[in-house]
Amino acid sequence: MTSHQDVHIDRDEADIARAVRLAGRPPALTAQRRAAAFERVHAEWRAATAATGGTAAVPEARWRWRGALAAGLAAGVVAVALLTGRVATQPGVEVALASVVQGVEVTAVGSPSQPLQAGASVRQRDVLKTGQAGGALLRVGPALALRVAPESELRFDAPDRVTLLRGQIYVDSGSDAGPGTPLTVVTQHGEVRHLGTRYLVRAAADHLDVAVRDGRVLLASLAGDLRAEATAGERLQLAAGASAIERGALSADDAAYGWLARIPTPLDIEGKTLGEFVAWYEAETGRRVDLGRNASVEAVRSIRLSGSVAGMTPDEALDTVAAVSDVAVERREQRIRIDIAR
Repeated sequence: MTSHQDVHIDRDEADIARAVRLAGRPPALTAQRRAAAFERVHAEWRAATAATGGTAAVPEARWRWRGALAAGLAAGVVAVALLTGRVATQPGVEVALASVVQGVEVTAVGSPSQPLQAGASVRQRDVLKTGQAGGALLRVGPALALRVAPESELRFDAPDRVTLLRGQIYVDSGSDAGPGTPLTVVTQHGEVRHLGTRYLVRAAADHLDVAVRDGRVLLASLAGDLRAEATAGERLQLAAGASAIERGALSADDAAYGWLARIPTPLDIEGKTLGEFVAWYEAETGRRVDLGRNASVEAVRSIRLSGSVAGMTPDEALDTVAAVSDVAVERREQRIRIDIAR
């Protein structure tokens, strides 16, 4: 496990090129809104090509101008999206991809429930339900991961909007410096937007809880009269009929996050350094890993791993890596200390 062609532009293409130029430039707006619009347009483009069976056999020149036209149309849609902040998402458009699945039922519009399989697409208006021992990890866009707890139910309304009907979800936006992939979580009591963060949302019949493990979130009541921001280590609660949002503290390794260990973010350790593994462990568990006398930063970065920890909880993975890497692990309450044998 340890190891120390000439391009011919015909008349049609020229006409299309002029048409695209006449469309003008999209408005100069923020990178965040531009990225969000492109993500939505890309999702609709994938759906459209899938509906026509993919690319058709056509002459090369015609294929090029059709590609130019498609790009021009996409640019036009993006311009509208940047002006309005929204692209209309058609029913059936893929909004997420199931990465890890444990006992999840999915119900599409007009179809009976069926088991969700790993690698399957989740589409707009699909409803996901997890049982007592169920759970899932979904990829939403290129950087956002969404985990669904046991006994939960949620509906995907759009690529950037989900409704949590009951239960819990954990969102990792994949960015510590900004909002990354946008997502709004809606519940019967309020909605949550992240500002570059990892956070937990729990929807109960009489209240909504939001716990921030890293970064910041914004919670607002559906009426918009109550709003609050929370940062790492904080917890917000919005009760039904409340006149204020309550604020409290919640550590990153609190038991409220315990269910995440059953569906950790997959990590292929082959070729990874011990330092990369430790960073994954800290993000998954919320626990800090201290380095012992022999485990300098340079030493941890020099140890490369091989093998697999697939299907293991973070703690099981840590013990497995330690056992074959001459690494000693010492657990002190919620702190972890590792050292390297001389």
